[in-house]
Amino acid sequence: MTTIPAGHMKWKLVLKSKGLWRYVERPIRDVDATSTTSTSATDTPVKSVRKGSSQRGGEVSSSELQWIELDQKAFALIGLHVDAKYYELIRGEKFAFGAWEKLRKHFGETAFTSKLQLKAQFYTMVMNESESLNFYVNLVQAVWEKLRRLRDSTPEIEVVYKVMCIVTG
Repeated sequence: MTTIPAGHMKWKLVLKSKGLWRYVERPIRDVDATSTTSTSATDTPVKSVRKGSSQRGGEVSSSELQWIELDQKAFALIGLHVDAKYYELIRGEKFAFGAWEKLRKHFGETAFTSKLQLKAQFYTMVMNESESLNFYVNLVQAVWEKLRRLRDSTPEIEVVYKVMCIVTG
C-alpha cells in the first residue's frame, strides 16, 4: 500500500482519472452537514441525507444526493490508498474534503519537520578521512535532492560552497 508522502500525487491522479478530484478539493456543497452526521457506525452520509433536508429547505435534490455519492467514492479511494497506520487520522471524517484536509495538514507538518532535519544534516555534514571526495559529493547531493523534493529553496550554489569548503579546507 502506498503511504501518503510518496503517494500524494498518485492519489490525486487516481481521483482525477475517476472524475472525483473536485469532491476532494472543496467541501460538500449545498448540503446541510448537520443532517449528514450520524451516531451509527453503519449509517453513511448518503443514508442520513436521504432522511434529512437540504440547506434550502425541503427534500434533498437528486444533484445533492449525486454529489454525496460521488464524494463517498472519492473518500473510499482515499481510504483504499492510505496506509493502515494513518486510518486514525481520517476515521472521524464523513466526507472526502475533510479526510484530505486532515491528511494534507498532517503531512505538511511532517514535511516541515523532515525539512528541518535535512537542513541540519546538510549544514553539519563533514567528510571523514576514510571517504573519497566522490562519495562525499554524492552524499551532499543526495541530501540536497531530498530537500528539493520537499520544496526547499536551498540554492545550488550552497551545495557548491559546501563541497568547495571541504576541497579547500
